[in-house]
Amino acid sequence: MPPTLEDIVRRRIQEKGPIPFAEFMEMALYHPAGGYYRRGKGRGARGDYFTSPQAHPAFGALLAVQVYQVWEVLGRPSPFVVAEQGAGDGLLALAFMDFAERLTASFAQALRYVAIDLDTPPSPDWARQRGGQRLRSAALPLRGVVGCLIANEMVDAFPVHRWRVKGGSLEEAYVALRGDGLGEMWGPPSTPALEAWVRALGIPLVEGTEGEACVRLPAWTRDLATALGQGLAIIIDYGGMPAELYRTGRGGTVRAFRQHMATGDLYRHVGQQDITASVDFASLVRCAREAGLEVMGWVRQRVFLRNLGWDALRRALVASRLPPAEAEANRFGLQALVQEEGLGGYGVLLLGKGVPSFPVWGVDGLSPDGVTLVQGALAGGVPLLTPAHAPLLQGRYPHQAVGAQALEVWTPSCTRQRGAVS
Repeated sequence: MPPTLEDIVRRRIQEKGPIPFAEFMEMALYHPAGGYYRRGKGRGARGDYFTSPQAHPAFGALLAVQVYQVWEVLGRPSPFVVAEQGAGDGLLALAFMDFAERLTASFAQALRYVAIDLDTPPSPDWARQRGGQRLRSAALPLRGVVGCLIANEMVDAFPVHRWRVKGGSLEEAYVALRGDGLGEMWGPPSTPALEAWVRALGIPLVEGTEGEACVRLPAWTRDLATALGQGLAIIIDYGGMPAELYRTGRGGTVRAFRQHMATGDLYRHVGQQDITASVDFASLVRCAREAGLEVMGWVRQRVFLRNLGWDALRRALVASRLPPAEAEANRFGLQALVQEEGLGGYGVLLLGKGVPSFPVWGVDGLSPDGVTLVQGALAGGVPLLTPAHAPLLQGRYPHQAVGAQALEVWTPSCTRQRGAVS
């Protein structure tokens, strides 16, 4: 019988001694022999969390509106590349390209959508249907593209070093053997990069402060800057600024999810539960600027989507005369995208390179031409849920079936999405 991932972690600790939490998180999520994201089963109703593209296709549709504006600002180049890192099941790509075809034919023809992920799941087969391209890669294998880069709920899965201030000194969390299982201990920082990261936060580090350091961010933002020749990077994730994240007594933001519930134990179910940490957007901005990227805006997702036409989609849905159960399921999914204590509380960071200064629609609101554009696209119908989307309404109210689509059902306890802002 092959060793489990926990066996492999234990062997590593036996050979090296206690390992930094960042090394454990890297193994738990990405190890070829059973890492969580290598299994490809995390997202959706049968997984451990859901994301905005799974909540409702309006998310991808409204991102297409923002990308359309960038295409216009750059003079309608063709080809125009949209590269999504961490593309997963392809639902964002499919919704994006569906709505792009409704915006203008010339925009849709110029698009070259590239979905990048560790794995290439077979369904939905959007690449064949819409002329997109899948790349199997852990990195961003692009150079100097003209277009937009999208990273939705990806940065939160980067391994982090956990730190705390104890006795006036900086300490780091290590994973050690504890009987038949794994546990944690604290010790001196494993790398000078951790100490430099904490110093750069620029906040008072009083006794008891805990947090995380994603020392991979500088390299990743340099990759972004290399991949992007001219255009915009759109980074969407849960998190906040240092004053929110590093409060005394909070205990850090790392958490684990399994079957849509916080497990409370980071060291059980190794490779079988999601481990994630809130994104420090101030540190991400600092790294982006050091890489040569320009900050074009930062807003919460509920503001970003409303600025791009969320209310117009809601009105179109109300006017669509769907069967009552289907209409309610779509309203529920649409509302989830802007819920303040959930997906709507996520941060949206827009980074530019080689673009003129312009009022970004997702930050400043649609221009009159933008309003006309969205209204024209919705004249052909509103984006609707499919069986591939997460049945959020059934998760909240399992006695309500959605038509005859036989969507998968969650129990009432499985309604909390990963990363709800606390």
